[in-house]
Amino acid sequence: MLVGRDEEQAQIERLLEHAREGRGGSLVVRGEAGIGKTALLEDVVQATAGFRTLHALGVESEAELSFAGLHELVQPIVYLVDELPRPQAKALKAALALGPGTAVDPFAAYAGTLGLLAAAAAEQPLLCVVDDVHWLDQSSAEALVFAARRLEHDPVAILLAAREPGATAFATPGLPELRLEGLQSDEAKALLSARAPPLLPAVIERLVEAAGGNPLALLAFAPGEAEIKEIGEPLPVGKAVERAFLERSSQLSAGAQHALLLVAASDPGEPEALWAALESEGIDAASLAEAERAGLLARGKRVDFSHPLARSALYHSAMPAERRAAHLTLAGTTEAVDRRAWHLAAAASGADEEAAAALEQAAVIARGRGGVSAEAAALERAARLTPDPGHRSRRLFRAALAAEAAGRLERADELLAEVAELTADPELRADAIAGRSYLLFDRGEFDRAIELARAEADVAAPEIAARVLATGGVSYSLQHRLDLPAALQAAESATELAGDDAYGNLELCLMRVLTWAGSGRTEDALGLALECVDRVELGTVLAIDFATWLLYLEDYHRARDLFEQIVAHERQAVALGNLAYALDQLSRLETRAGRLTAAYAASLESLQLTEPLGNEVALAGSLAWLALVEATLGRSEAFAHGTHALQISEKRGDGWNEVRARAALGLDALARGDLTTAVDRLEPATVMLARGGVRNPNVFRVHGDLVEAQVRLGKGDEAAQQLGRLLEEADLTGSRWAAAVGARCRALLADDADAEQAFETTLELHEGEPSELERARTQLAYGERLRRLGQRRRARDHLHAALESFERQGARPWADRARAELRASGERLGRRGPSAHEQLTPQELQVSLAAAEGLTNKEIGARLFLSPKTVEFHLSHAYRKLDVRARGELIKLFAEQAAAPERLPA
Repeated sequence: MLVGRDEEQAQIERLLEHAREGRGGSLVVRGEAGIGKTALLEDVVQATAGFRTLHALGVESEAELSFAGLHELVQPIVYLVDELPRPQAKALKAALALGPGTAVDPFAAYAGTLGLLAAAAAEQPLLCVVDDVHWLDQSSAEALVFAARRLEHDPVAILLAAREPGATAFATPGLPELRLEGLQSDEAKALLSARAPPLLPAVIERLVEAAGGNPLALLAFAPGEAEIKEIGEPLPVGKAVERAFLERSSQLSAGAQHALLLVAASDPGEPEALWAALESEGIDAASLAEAERAGLLARGKRVDFSHPLARSALYHSAMPAERRAAHLTLAGTTEAVDRRAWHLAAAASGADEEAAAALEQAAVIARGRGGVSAEAAALERAARLTPDPGHRSRRLFRAALAAEAAGRLERADELLAEVAELTADPELRADAIAGRSYLLFDRGEFDRAIELARAEADVAAPEIAARVLATGGVSYSLQHRLDLPAALQAAESATELAGDDAYGNLELCLMRVLTWAGSGRTEDALGLALECVDRVELGTVLAIDFATWLLYLEDYHRARDLFEQIVAHERQAVALGNLAYALDQLSRLETRAGRLTAAYAASLESLQLTEPLGNEVALAGSLAWLALVEATLGRSEAFAHGTHALQISEKRGDGWNEVRARAALGLDALARGDLTTAVDRLEPATVMLARGGVRNPNVFRVHGDLVEAQVRLGKGDEAAQQLGRLLEEADLTGSRWAAAVGARCRALLADDADAEQAFETTLELHEGEPSELERARTQLAYGERLRRLGQRRRARDHLHAALESFERQGARPWADRARAELRASGERLGRRGPSAHEQLTPQELQVSLAAAEGLTNKEIGARLFLSPKTVEFHLSHAYRKLDVRARGELIKLFAEQAAAPERLPA
């Protein structure tokens, strides 16, 4: 029976009741050591009926063993692994050491964890209980949080207990928390009365005061008044409890104390190794029984401490030589390569190549399981133990790469800086400097990224300098800082330094494509891109970047072909970082092809994948493009997303994404008829592009929107200036889009006598470029002009064509404007029916589009990282809203509403 936890028990009971009803949830129980987290979890498990319960316990000694905690938790349900989609099953088997390690992306194992828990819950409601989650290895912790956020429509309850945030903080953004406070005085006395020997009232008062409401402290102090007298001034509760445990330990025999140290140094996940170690040291059952009687050990299926603080206190109070000897004994009894490596490392008193080599092998195992955090930790520790400086540098470099893959960018930067200082190998130093430069770009520190790489290039040998400039963050940073002339100069310098190797260096080729295309040398850029693109490997950022620049260079067929290959590859690999980036860029192609619903789904998925990665540069870009698509569709979220992107970009000095955000906000204002705001947003963007040397209008596409807003505001002179620049850049680049939109802008500015011919010319130019939306906007503007000229019948023809196109694409604000013009021409129109994207929530739309592709619920779940139950929930809501009953009807509906005929010229 628990004392003083009625409210907490009621909150957990609500969580369980919701799970029984199919509304999954999670709760993180937080509090200081000894506050009663474990007791609360045990009470829940004992009192809960109707659930299958899975348990795991985080242990400090296993914190560097990838997926050790997850393995303990899901062991009873691993028989369900083969029911998962193949990539997830393969990744989870590797993570849990049930199959060969294949260097999987950790997110594939996280998705597999989600699928496995959902599969188990389909058989019976599931309760997952993890105590001391702050000591879980990072891979297991991230897998649990990933699943907990996505099981809202499954009968699953996840209870996690963690200490208050501190040195071992367990981050749970987005998960609800329950904070345990100390017991009140009367509750503490009730606990003592129920659990401790009879005590004098004065002793009880002193205990209650000293423990500060901490239940473990109360019960640890209670056995003897001698311990109470030792307390003196109040200590931090954790320290006071540890002191009580040490006092108990000091009264035991030497054999029992030695047994306690071996247990403290051991891995709970490998009890056989502990028993063998105890036997090898001549420790018998009597010594263990003695420690158990003292309340320090608890023996069940395995030997463990009665409380984690006891383990910590006894381990850290031992002499260093005693701890090393204990680990050496355990290293000799364990068969697991990774556990043996960490014991050897703990047994080392200085440089030790044997231990370092063992840790390097442990890193290989962790990598195969997708445990990049564990890989980084093993490699860094291996480097610290490595006697040879050169070998140490190489291990540190690999540790930095693993830390970067794990999302620990600051630590990766620190390790790369150490490598650059330590190594005598110029190529390794160049790779370390280039790696730091790229990391700085990723973190939005553009100036530092440029300065670091340039400083190294200035003093390095030519081929090394070219390598640093090409593979570091120089070109990307200059691009985002909107300094195309400097980026072009850097590309030319790197090419000259590389000499005959320039063509073979794909990073350098991309550097030239990027700068040439952005500055208007589109023919040269396209030629080089086509020479290189077949040599680019899928699964790399390079592949996505080449596809993106093919899009900006208007080679739409090759761009689509490459994007489709990339997205399929990244989905199969469950490589979420690359997948997020690829979907963001694919959305741009879909927008230009007039497939706005597909563009919205891709952009929304990109944002959902990007947000957890912690990369603000990528986040700003994803938000800005989603805002632009939403503005085109008339979704209200456009302003919030565009504003957020603008705020991030301005804070970082990210001109590239600032222009993108301004373009989205300007289009949103233009679509809503707020012309002054549109001009206010778009004019600074065009100034930034001019100042930054960006002369390819197809990259940002802001000039046409600005001209339209200025014309409608009566600012003809300003509009003419913008048109002049647009037409100049259209001539420079040969952009078909710029030529067509430039012609429309000329028609908007033309007087009535010349307008008709100008619009006809524009429509002819649209035949050579794929933007369905731009063609419809031209027809709308043409119809508006004809109506004002009194040619109502001809106006209606163009307005109807525009309306049909806008409605097919889902471009609501433009469709509304076309309807208003038709009504003004005297035509009576029925009420507009809502499009699919207007009726559905974003998640419902994503699920419905995937279902319309013919995917099963399980396949949709695997794609969108949702459980099949969650997919079923969203799909049933979508069916009801759209008034369809089967997938065939859904496919037909989306074919009618969203599938614009694609017009992609070669």
